[in-house]
Amino acid sequence: MKMNRRGFTLLELMVVLSLMGVVSTIGITGFFRMTDYWNTLQENLRLNKNAAIAFDAISGDMENMLSGTVVGIGLQGVHSDTEDSIHFWRITFEDDSIAFPVQLLNPLTNEYEQLILTYAIQRGNQEPCLIRKSAPLSQPDTIQNTTIIAEDVTGMRIQYFDGSIWHQGWSRQDAPKLVRVSLSFIDGDRTDGQLSRTATFPVQVE
Repeated sequence: MKMNRRGFTLLELMVVLSLMGVVSTIGITGFFRMTDYWNTLQENLRLNKNAAIAFDAISGDMENMLSGTVVGIGLQGVHSDTEDSIHFWRITFEDDSIAFPVQLLNPLTNEYEQLILTYAIQRGNQEPCLIRKSAPLSQPDTIQNTTIIAEDVTGMRIQYFDGSIWHQGWSRQDAPKLVRVSLSFIDGDRTDGQLSRTATFPVQVE
């Protein structure tokens, strides 16, 4: 018996190729979307970790704060804004800083030291970051150590609660009741990824 064998027509081949192209495009688009979603998720986790590290450092130091009325130097909070024209074109960032006296144990000498700690954002040619500077209480203008606490910190706004209202700055000998710190994070490699976190710290001094 003779069997008729029929091949694909040109039209059928074109339809099949078109469908394969559509399926491939959908697959590639979905792959890139999943990759972008994964990268965004990883970046948010990293920025959240930076925020947790920064707040843990500030909280730990504030627990050791000294009374300004006793040591003669109280908490100083400076309210400021700045424009970063190096990394971000014509964007104004919150640029507050805070300094306060503490008593900390020096692990090298095993003795307690009275220091002035300053938290501020370091800007310049490098990516902005939150730094912690320490100076002896007896020589507050003599910086002993500067430590990078968290990277990619582009803005810091600090508010102070006196028991009645919140203030944008603080320059009194007596300490505020609460300190609220808001940090903004932007990854220098992915400027579309931004994160803001806020924490409030009670101030308890003797």
